[in-house]
Amino acid sequence: MKIIKLEAENIKRLVAVEITPDGHMVQISGRNGAGKTSVLDAIWWALAGADAIQAKPIREGETTAHITLDLGEIVVERSFTSKGSYLKVSNADGAQFQSPQKMLDDLVGKLSFDPLAFMRERPGEQVVMLQGLAGVDGSTVKAENAADYEARRDLNRDAKAARLRADQGFDVPDDAPDEEIDIGELMAKLIAVEHDNDEIDRAQESLDALLDRIRKGKELIKTLEAEADEIRPKTLEEPTITDWLRTDISMAQERNADAAAKRARNETLITAQDLETEAQALTDAMAARTAKFETEVAAAHLPVEGLTIDLEEGVMFQGIPLAQASDAEQIRGSTALAMALNPKVKVLRIRDGSLLDEDSIGMIAEMTEAEDYQVWVEVVDTTGEVGIVIEDGMVAGDG
Repeated sequence: MKIIKLEAENIKRLVAVEITPDGHMVQISGRNGAGKTSVLDAIWWALAGADAIQAKPIREGETTAHITLDLGEIVVERSFTSKGSYLKVSNADGAQFQSPQKMLDDLVGKLSFDPLAFMRERPGEQVVMLQGLAGVDGSTVKAENAADYEARRDLNRDAKAARLRADQGFDVPDDAPDEEIDIGELMAKLIAVEHDNDEIDRAQESLDALLDRIRKGKELIKTLEAEADEIRPKTLEEPTITDWLRTDISMAQERNADAAAKRARNETLITAQDLETEAQALTDAMAARTAKFETEVAAAHLPVEGLTIDLEEGVMFQGIPLAQASDAEQIRGSTALAMALNPKVKVLRIRDGSLLDEDSIGMIAEMTEAEDYQVWVEVVDTTGEVGIVIEDGMVAGDG
């Protein structure tokens, strides 16, 4: 379906226009503020529904407005009052459709008629639009990937800090033992030896006292000598040298400090490895999630070859971000997408057509003519010799 006739009255800057287009390129020209944009808006408002209509659709000073769009198979009529808009859609025989907006929604593409509107959107909005078209939602994937990215960054930072602590925070000799020496056992040996030495010292003191008593009392000599004989064997023992045990204990303490430092370093390295393992798991989860989303996008078969969605780069066309493509590639991709999304109502509109150079207009004309599409283009012109001329809200001529 294409537009056979457009009638619009009191729409924005329009007073009353009636346009019967001829050919597939319909140029709406005139000076700035003459009402050119209002013509293109009238087409879109007739079809797109209440959400697309601006807050003040009725021309200043008027109370009602009306649009009639004849598409051959159907006629769309939308009326405006201060209370809102009213829609009526009839078939060629005049029979009205019971759910007119739903019927139009099934006909009109999701990205409107303007192929340049998609091109001018920010990359994030382009992604949202294409996801809606493909029936996929990457927002959850992107949010989860972002959260995992933050968590992975923290894990990797903590792992790096742990490795730094392991490398710089411990003074561990190369020959540090793996296990600490049992100093308690050595201390027990030292206590036992010192106890024996104390007994030797006490025996010597007893002997001295007894000898003194012998000198002082002959009558006690036999008794004392007997006691002396009993004690004397102990006094003949050599005291045990404890220096080696003290040295062993000192060395053991040093070795235990080395072992503790080595164990702490190893535990820190294990912590770093655990953190790195968690970080890698998040990396794998992000990759798997992204791959699943890309598979869903691929399965959706977007209508333009070479057009796809990258969660990080945005909308891609022929392998590069659409925003980085040349103007010609962006226009070609957007025009192809607009046609693919409007297979039933084969009408496109281009606002600000004056911003396009001759080559771009020619490319759009060639692409749309090949697919039998009708293109309504708004251009600024002061000569009155280009296309359908709008002046003061009315058709002033057909250039």
